[in-house]
Amino acid sequence: MPQPPQDLEIQARSLYAVRRALGILGLALPIVLYGYARIAPPPTSLGMQPSISEFYHTHMGDILVGTLSAIGVFLIAYLGYPPKPGENRVVTDFWVSSAAGLGAIGVALFPVAWATGICPPGQSFETEGMTYTCPVQGVTSHAQLAHFGSAALFFGMISVMCLWLFPRDRTGRHFRTVQHRVFALCGGLLLFSAVALLVVVKGPLPMTWRTTLIQNNAIFWLESLGVFAFAIAWLVKGQAMRGLTQMLQSK
Repeated sequence: MPQPPQDLEIQARSLYAVRRALGILGLALPIVLYGYARIAPPPTSLGMQPSISEFYHTHMGDILVGTLSAIGVFLIAYLGYPPKPGENRVVTDFWVSSAAGLGAIGVALFPVAWATGICPPGQSFETEGMTYTCPVQGVTSHAQLAHFGSAALFFGMISVMCLWLFPRDRTGRHFRTVQHRVFALCGGLLLFSAVALLVVVKGPLPMTWRTTLIQNNAIFWLESLGVFAFAIAWLVKGQAMRGLTQMLQSK
């Protein structure tokens, strides 16, 4: 039996709300972290960090973990559009978004090591006649491999959504509309940021270049570029920018 139009409208509003929530969370995260570093500089805060992940070890650690976990849960709960009747398609909204959600949660659960940390997890110190043991944070088993693997999974799956799934509609996949071109741009920026990060961290760059880039927070800005692209794609998918899209299409 077909659903009443009112029920379909309520479901559509809920779907758009989830998409907009993902966009808002992604848009806010780098801005909040950068604001913390600039508004409350040392010694009030621990200052600017080389990457988004390294804010885990600052006062913003709970914000980072909470935001990534929320993004992960929203992505896993997102069903999207199922394949059409008779369409044998493995790459669906549900499976791709679920994989991206697991990647986001993995980044939160497996924190990156803090190169400038003053308190290595689990290490004990003697101070003023007392023994202090640094807290063990996050899941520590193979943390580096799991962290970077989760980040790669998140960026990769979101790129697939932007370049392959979001541009699909009832007539197939195309980039004829302004909205679909925005998805293509966001997917391209995600891939660019991922490749650029790999070059900065592991690429064949002279050590002096790599050191200069890291000292100038290149990793943070490249990660932020990817997160902003993710956020904009979801905001557009949630019709948060419907007025802007209509204005551009009318020209």
